[in-house]
Amino acid sequence: MSRQNIYENLSVSSVMPEALMMDMVDFLTKNTPYLLDDGKKKEAFKTRFVGNSYINDIVNRLNVLGKENLFTLLRLPTKTASLREAVDMTFLPIDLLQYEDRYPKLEKSLKLFPNLRNKMVINITDLTKNTGEFSDTSLFQYRLVRDLLSRSFYTSSGSAWLSPALVRYTAKVYSMTIAAGLARFFGLSPLVQNFIQTLFCAFYITKMTSADIAPAFLKAQGKFMGLAESNDITQILSFTKDVLGYQTPLSLEDIFKVIDHYDHDQLKTNGISRLNRPILSLRFASLYPESHFAVIALEYPPYFLFLMMLVLSNVRIGLAFPMKQMNLLKEGHEVMDALLKTPTLFNNLTF
Repeated sequence: MSRQNIYENLSVSSVMPEALMMDMVDFLTKNTPYLLDDGKKKEAFKTRFVGNSYINDIVNRLNVLGKENLFTLLRLPTKTASLREAVDMTFLPIDLLQYEDRYPKLEKSLKLFPNLRNKMVINITDLTKNTGEFSDTSLFQYRLVRDLLSRSFYTSSGSAWLSPALVRYTAKVYSMTIAAGLARFFGLSPLVQNFIQTLFCAFYITKMTSADIAPAFLKAQGKFMGLAESNDITQILSFTKDVLGYQTPLSLEDIFKVIDHYDHDQLKTNGISRLNRPILSLRFASLYPESHFAVIALEYPPYFLFLMMLVLSNVRIGLAFPMKQMNLLKEGHEVMDALLKTPTLFNNLTF
């Protein structure tokens, strides 16, 4: 497994600690009657999904490839109260492959349950009527694609997640959105804004490639991501290495540390040198109605890619405004159209 387990993400582990994950597994193994059998699950996946969007396209491809076996569907009686806190965290996947790899001792609990082990469990209780029929097929699709992206990210073994073009575009939208927002909030000059954008771009590229690949990728693709010249990028990477001991930030805290050390009067005057996780999270939370989801996306590329997919599918969320304002939609359609013409998204998925 070459990339981050979602449950290692600080924003995730703070709400889903080890004890709650253990309780969740215990709950699932004791409530297997509420897991849909294969027949009912196939019926759910054969539901006619109306719409023309990237989300819809991925779900249809998942059906054609028979990848529904990756999932287990959970439908609880409305009276069930036990562990509602964990079950109702619908902004998080229940990916038991990542659960077990995060805490190997869960293997003992899961090995006797083939309908759970290594599966992605989707809670559809709030999406169905008393008859079992879907009341909201859109949210069902959203959860499928969100979890699929998370699993793909975790099991990806290539040098770049999904494709270099997608890495470039995702890092571009992510870093431009953050830098532009911070520039407005703190009143930053173009020079400082570019410095901030380069740091966030380097951080996200590292997440989607590796610490070894990211510096060269950043310098080669910088002009396509709205960054400064290659020489300026080299200077920023060199400064980052002086501060951190390595060229690209590996965490948000690394970014805050580099900014704090950046010797520029405007940083001190406008207060951005005091940028921290709570301030950034507050600025970022408006990009999606489910604020927890948006905050996780700050340091987890699959979630941010999902948000971009929603925007490119004409779903009205907060991220749509900066993407439209910065003319990022056309390139996004080109990248997504190219991605969905290949089997890349599904290649590394593990049953």
